[in-house]
Amino acid sequence: MLRQIVNDEGFRDLVVPSGVGGRFSALTAVGLFPAAVAGIDVEELLAGAAHMDERARAAAPLADPALALAGMLFLLASAHAKPIVVFMAYCERLAATADWFCQLWAESLGKAQDLAGRTVEWGQTPVRALGAADQHSQLQLYVAGPRDKVVSSRASRTTAWWSTCRRPTRTWKGSAISAATRSASCSTPSTRRPSWRSPSAAAERDLRPAGGERLHAGQLLYLLETAAVAVGALAGIDPFGQPGVEEGKRLAYGLMGRPGFEASRVEVEAWLARKDARFIL
Repeated sequence: MLRQIVNDEGFRDLVVPSGVGGRFSALTAVGLFPAAVAGIDVEELLAGAAHMDERARAAAPLADPALALAGMLFLLASAHAKPIVVFMAYCERLAATADWFCQLWAESLGKAQDLAGRTVEWGQTPVRALGAADQHSQLQLYVAGPRDKVVSSRASRTTAWWSTCRRPTRTWKGSAISAATRSASCSTPSTRRPSWRSPSAAAERDLRPAGGERLHAGQLLYLLETAAVAVGALAGIDPFGQPGVEEGKRLAYGLMGRPGFEASRVEVEAWLARKDARFIL
């Protein structure tokens, strides 16, 4: 209906690219327009993403930051029982990036079947954390609890993308693979600068997979989107589909009485009728 209104009234519009899922649209008009309204330099954002793309195309596979990160996370999940990835941002302006990462990782990689139709129920659970608050509320679990997590601490400071991308990379310790990655895009209060490294240091000391990266925001978004696709390829699943989400929508439409979804309503009501009402909230 919105498209019809735009066409009828001759409004200026921004197109949502076809075939690009919401979680992969951060660097399209879907994400760039609100970013521009918020005062973010979108040309700088795209320059960082373009540089990450150029760096990946020019590098050997293991020197490609996204492929190195994807290979490490896939290996840790599939061969070393590390099915949880913690994204710990040390800047409020990166906190929303952690929310986006959780959707990107969960929706892209949580799949019941592989590309051959076999049941695999594959996935890696993303967890959002914000330092230094969650350093006191969650870090105890990460450094002393079950060894089922990879912790990524992401500090930040204001720098142009071209000055951070050439800095020496920090090795991810506690695992057999290193990732040539770093992250950052906003200023970090001086009180936090010493603390953002401590989760990695505490985990690494006990040989737990952890690391910290410094990247410009555009590089970070592009890196994570590309890594999600690469992990999907390694796992043999489709990282672009979202059958679980669509199934939930189908059932919800039926309950809402949406035309064309009458069978879905009957299906849900039949399922509820078979359940013991004492256990339904």
